[in-house]
Amino acid sequence: MRKRKLILFGLPLILLLGGLAFYALVFRSSPATGFTTGVVKIGDIEQTVLATGKLKPKELVNVGAQVSGQVTRLHVALGQSVRAGDPIADIDAQPQQQALRAAQAGVDALRAQRSARAATLVQAELAFKRQQMMLAADATARADYEAARATLDAARNDVKGLDAQIVQARTQADIARTNLGYTRIVAPMDGVVVAVVTKQGQTLNSFQSAPTIVMLAKLDVMTVRAEISEADIEKVRPGQTVWFTTMSGSERRHYAHIEKIEPAPESIVNEGTASTSTSGTQASTASAIYFGPLIGASRT
Repeated sequence: MRKRKLILFGLPLILLLGGLAFYALVFRSSPATGFTTGVVKIGDIEQTVLATGKLKPKELVNVGAQVSGQVTRLHVALGQSVRAGDPIADIDAQPQQQALRAAQAGVDALRAQRSARAATLVQAELAFKRQQMMLAADATARADYEAARATLDAARNDVKGLDAQIVQARTQADIARTNLGYTRIVAPMDGVVVAVVTKQGQTLNSFQSAPTIVMLAKLDVMTVRAEISEADIEKVRPGQTVWFTTMSGSERRHYAHIEKIEPAPESIVNEGTASTSTSGTQASTASAIYFGPLIGASRT
């Protein structure tokens, strides 16, 4: 009897506890789903075009010599900053000095000859005037008058010829004087000496080609010339702001703008012929891109 009561009272209790457990398992509330929120704002969408190029100064000048001779003195060193007009090098000026003295002596000799011809011209003019007066008075033969006139014309032509020779000699003297000035090489602009090609004591020969002494560059304005693939060339245009990195600091961005787009890669310009396609990205290279001066300071 007692066992029966236990079953009668215990079974409902077990059923109640099981129902509560089933309700809690099935109908429990699911946790709230989390969302990430942020402030809506206007910004730039960056489209990346990959290209490699060379960083160069915008102005790079080869300072050379226009006369031949030995470099007697070099006034600059690698990395030195110079201003326009500063001395770069001196070339042995003795040959040019001798050429100038010879040209000036030629001018002086021609001037002396002209003075003598001028005196002869005065005599010829006086003789012709006498013949004119005597011919008018019928006191001389016409042959003597014509001879005096021919002598006068010859004297005038001699003077004119000497005047032309003097002009030519003066031109030669000016050329010799100019060549003498070329023996002192000066900087054509402000910049930094980025290469010293000729050493002090070296002899230069300007007859074949103008020899380079130093290379001068303005390093305050740098440019990048890169080659863009055909697939990306329509994505760029002059005036766009771009950034690039260097191998020495790949995480630092240098900002600039596209100054111009050339119709052909630099290899064609250098070779003067159509480029030969090889493989990879070089085969699709179509145009050269030119980045203008850097915009302000570099940003990271």
